Amino acid sequence: MSLRERLTKCNELALETAENARTRFKIWYDKKARERKFDAGDLVLVLLPTPGKPFHSKYFGPYKVIRQVGPVEYLIATPEKRRTDRICHLNMLKRYIERHSDFTDDTMTAIHTQVVESALDLDLGPSCSPSYDASSNVQTFKTICHQVNAQNLNLF
Repeated sequence: MSLRERLTKCNELALETAENARTRFKIWYDKKARERKFDAGDLVLVLLPTPGKPFHSKYFGPYKVIRQVGPVEYLIATPEKRRTDRICHLNMLKRYIERHSDFTDDTMTAIHTQVVESALDLDLGPSCSPSYDASSNVQTFKTICHQVNAQNLNLF
């Protein structure tokens, strides 16, 4: 077998192996890949560099999608930034979901007071305090809730 024939055979083998690998990777990728698409007017979060820290980034927004520029590029309105419009790749965008909280501060205060009073009735120890402060120790609150739940009390 000459050198040219061996090189040709190695080239064919490499192409076949690359095609098999490409097929395996595509099957693996397609298992969890989801097509994402935004329409004009949708609200999105945009992954941008953190001011003062160019190697850190976080999601800012919500910003409005103006239009789709290419298959995976969108024109986004960023009015409070230096550039008021910017083109962003699909991988830098995340759909903004507006959350409506059922728990207001008054609701959380009432729940906390009820749990603390029940904990005091159970004499769960000195970690329980009847006063509520928004900056109070969350871990203590969770501990009280777990202790109360452990005793199968119906508080609500």
